[in-house]
Amino acid sequence: MSIPFPSHGIQGNESELSLPLEASATTSTSTSKRPSAAPPLISPLLYNPPDLPIITTPHAKSHLASASKDPSETFTAVHDLDFFDDCLVDIVGSSAAIKVTGMPGKHVPPGPGGVAGKMNDLLGAVPPTNGWMLELGHRGGAAADDFRPGYRIYISGDTLLVPELSAIPERYPHVDLMLVHLGGTTIPSPSVPLLMVTMDAAQGVELVRLIGPDLTIPIHYDDYDVFLSPLSDFKKAMEEAGLGDKVVYLDRKDAYRFRVGE
Repeated sequence: MSIPFPSHGIQGNESELSLPLEASATTSTSTSKRPSAAPPLISPLLYNPPDLPIITTPHAKSHLASASKDPSETFTAVHDLDFFDDCLVDIVGSSAAIKVTGMPGKHVPPGPGGVAGKMNDLLGAVPPTNGWMLELGHRGGAAADDFRPGYRIYISGDTLLVPELSAIPERYPHVDLMLVHLGGTTIPSPSVPLLMVTMDAAQGVELVRLIGPDLTIPIHYDDYDVFLSPLSDFKKAMEEAGLGDKVVYLDRKDAYRFRVGE
């Protein structure tokens, strides 16, 4: 099924290019959600059309598509993927496709007896989170299992280093590129760091070791004023771990280009 698609994303064999104006989607496993259109991975805060297809978490969908909201503020084409659910997005006019899979993630650390998590479940102060695995590749035929990945990108999302992440390398022994969210986001603030809800430098290095990507690009470390762990901490920790040649640092407007294998 074809839908209007914003000029945003991937086309051909390189990143940093643009999507065609239309795309279609199919699902690829029995546990997959079944969207009737191809949802782009973009933030709803950046675009306003209510019928814009969006891939997000089940929790976010409950807010974006809430029937209790003003109809003018409700998105009508929201598709949620839970951990390890996936969706295959076809690029119209070519065999190119993108497989999107939800990855585990957790904002709140388990802690002794899981007290922090239980309190957050009760108060709902910190929303659930997840990561994403993007596999760029090609379709060999109409069947969903004919997809051939050519480049794999893991986006950690705003998670901490929690045990659930160990399932990722078991399912994906090779990752080409990892975008790791860092910063050591603290609540309520760095001056009163009662709770850290995203990875700091030390956890980021451990995640690099766990996932073992060919290359890592750190992101989400200086966007606002609740970060306790600056990028310089991560740079130092990566060098000390002997992983300095496995990371690329990008400033805003910088680009990292790669090719998708056949």
